Amino acid sequence: MFLVAETKCARGEKELDVVPRTWVRTTKTGRSILLWPSKTKVEVIKEMSRDATSQPQAHWNRSECKILRTCETFSDAESALEQMFGQSSSEDDIPNKKNTAILSKRQNFDTMFVTLSPIPPPVPKQKSQYPVPSTVVPILPPTNETVGPTTSDLFQLLTEVKKEMQNHNNKLAQIKQQQQHQFNLLQQRQDSIEKSLAEVIVQQRLILEEKEDPIPFEPSFMFKPMDSDYQLQELEARLNDEAYKQQIEEWLKWSVTGKTSGKRMLCCFDLLFSRKLQERCTWTGLSRDGTVKIALMNQHNVIHLFKTIATTNSERVNSKMVAAFLMQRLKNIRKRPAERSASEAMHTSSEMLVDAVYIKEESF
Repeated sequence: MFLVAETKCARGEKELDVVPRTWVRTTKTGRSILLWPSKTKVEVIKEMSRDATSQPQAHWNRSECKILRTCETFSDAESALEQMFGQSSSEDDIPNKKNTAILSKRQNFDTMFVTLSPIPPPVPKQKSQYPVPSTVVPILPPTNETVGPTTSDLFQLLTEVKKEMQNHNNKLAQIKQQQQHQFNLLQQRQDSIEKSLAEVIVQQRLILEEKEDPIPFEPSFMFKPMDSDYQLQELEARLNDEAYKQQIEEWLKWSVTGKTSGKRMLCCFDLLFSRKLQERCTWTGLSRDGTVKIALMNQHNVIHLFKTIATTNSERVNSKMVAAFLMQRLKNIRKRPAERSASEAMHTSSEMLVDAVYIKEESF
């Protein structure tokens, strides 16, 4: 299939060409683009233009064209071209020199060409035996029509692109501002929650420190501080009785003062042991001068009684903590002031040292 295509030369003059249908491409916008051989001899172009299966190559020039007629054969297309100018259909009526001059002009249209996507190389064809007529005839005077977008079109397109970019940047700024606002709200909520949680923890600690096992009334049970080894052994034995054990525990809980375990053990020690008995006791039963003393480490029920009374809601006392307290308390007991009440004893330096040990100790 062949086409009669109208193009424009560099001087703006219109030209008519008879070309194969394969030499014309249509863009997405509906424009027709003519692909014309570049750097090719005139004889070769004439031969290729008569071949309906001729395929354009990637390096061919490209220009916008207008399709005036579609014909099945080259002869029909040539006749249609000649009829447009009232000429004879004879091939000899069109001079070859004119065609050569037009072809040489067409090779200088580089400023009007647009690159296409790569096209596969053409399949070589045998030389045609038919005569090659002239395929280009200049017509009509130059017009103001141009190929491709004008400067005003490009400026308008650039303005629209800038406007779209500005709108996009404005939207991004709004999104960023909204995200920052949401982040600030979350930060405020987190600070508020942390503050509330800290207040709850402080209140809980105060409650736990103030809370003790309630004794609704003063127990009728009374216990006098022990003075001898015999009384200590008797207490150790009687603590095996659950009823007696419960009575002495209730009495000690009601009598002992202090919120920390160290203060409670010190008060319990003064309530159970007299000053005389305290001087006769050590943790292991040994002394520096070799005197045999009472070993408190063997009084398991008494040690358990210390753990029960000294344990608070915020601190749990174990056997190691009781041992540390007794060893520190009985160290140089004779050099301490002779008269000291339980409430006064809670403020001694030895009691503060024992408290430092208890804070580091683990639970049972």
